[in-house]
Amino acid sequence: DELDGCILPCIRIEDDKEFSRYGIVGGEQIRDDVIKMDSVKEKPGRDNAPSNFAAVGGYLLTPEVLGYLDRGLASVQDGEEFHITDHVFRPMLADGKALYGCEIKNSTRYDTGDKLEYLKTVFDFALKHDDIGSELRQFLKTRLD
Repeated sequence: DELDGCILPCIRIEDDKEFSRYGIVGGEQIRDDVIKMDSVKEKPGRDNAPSNFAAVGGYLLTPEVLGYLDRGLASVQDGEEFHITDHVFRPMLADGKALYGCEIKNSTRYDTGDKLEYLKTVFDFALKHDDIGSELRQFLKTRLD
C-alpha cells in the first residue's frame, strides 16, 4: 500500500550497451531506490535514456492494466512486435496512472534471455541442488582440467 500503482522492478545499469537492451524508466526520484514514473523508453541508448533504472520484468500490476492490455494488443499492426512498454505502460502514464520503478536490491538477477547468462543460471541452480550438485561439480571439474 505504500506505493499505490503498478511497480516495475528495475536494476541500475551503467554499461552503454545495457541502455539498448532494456526499457528505461524516467520520472521523479521519490527515494534512492524508487522513481515515480512519468516516462518509459524502450531500448533508448544511453544518450536518450531518462535515467539508469532499467525495467527487468516481473511486474506487479493493478487490475486496470487489463483494459490497456486489450487496447494495446488490438493496436498492434501486422508484423509489428508487441511491447508492453509502448502498448500498455505509455498509455497508462499518459492517462495519469501511477507507475513506479523500484530498484531490486540484495538479490541475484538471472537474465535467461541471453545464451551465456541462461547457462550460468542453469548451472547456478543445478550446483545448489542436493541430488545432482556434487555429481555436476565433479563432471565440470573433468571438463575444466
